[in-house]
Amino acid sequence: MEKNLLCRTYFQTHDTGFAPNPCHGFLTLANCMKKIRKSTPTLIKSNNEVWIAGFCGIDLSQKVCKGQKDNVQKLIYLAKVTKYVDYKTYWNAPKFQCKKPLSEEAFEKKYHPKSIKEIKEKLGKNFIDITDLSYQEICGDNIWTGIDENTEMTTIKKSGCGGGKKIQTKPVKNLDIWNHNGGWEYDKKGENVLICDEFYYFGADNALDIPQIKNYLHPKHRHKDIHDQTLIKELIEFVRNNKQHLKDLKNNGVYES
Repeated sequence: MEKNLLCRTYFQTHDTGFAPNPCHGFLTLANCMKKIRKSTPTLIKSNNEVWIAGFCGIDLSQKVCKGQKDNVQKLIYLAKVTKYVDYKTYWNAPKFQCKKPLSEEAFEKKYHPKSIKEIKEKLGKNFIDITDLSYQEICGDNIWTGIDENTEMTTIKKSGCGGGKKIQTKPVKNLDIWNHNGGWEYDKKGENVLICDEFYYFGADNALDIPQIKNYLHPKHRHKDIHDQTLIKELIEFVRNNKQHLKDLKNNGVYES
């Protein structure tokens, strides 16, 4: 049975290589966007071919464009969801180790004399070079071990107390150069990490204008699912025909017809 096409669109507030992360040959959405991450597996099980499309929101456009041009409603990336995993699998599976950011110590040792401080200064100025291999090693989104503090308990003994006391164990967080504000309480509500082997990443500073889709989007409505089969096919074809605008990333835009 032929699958239904579904395109899940949303407006991005940031584009740092964290959510989504397009590095190391496949694109992942592991943090933020909790509604999309939680419900996508159910849609896939219902015979849908799910695509995720991130567009440039008003705030992000103002940050990256600096008054020179308007990137609002332009496409940052389009990706086909290939599979999904939970946080514990994402943390432990060998395939996903490349998505763990280097520690600050390991980064500075490997790329001496470049420092994390230098990277943060560039981030503060909204200057992101996602094609920089050193940057790719610290913008990974695999930062949570997958431990759920509602179920994982540790026994400790306090002086004068018999039998010990149960306390909640919070998940370990790996290096996060943005001090990701969402935190585990927010991210875990999404439940899943979305994996996309076919993806087209342009970046907010190089976002692709797609006139035929703008009538379906509204800057004040952050999420919208598109079900129109003709429109989705036109979107995918248009993006595949504009590979010359893609960022220079491994496997970016790889597609076998």
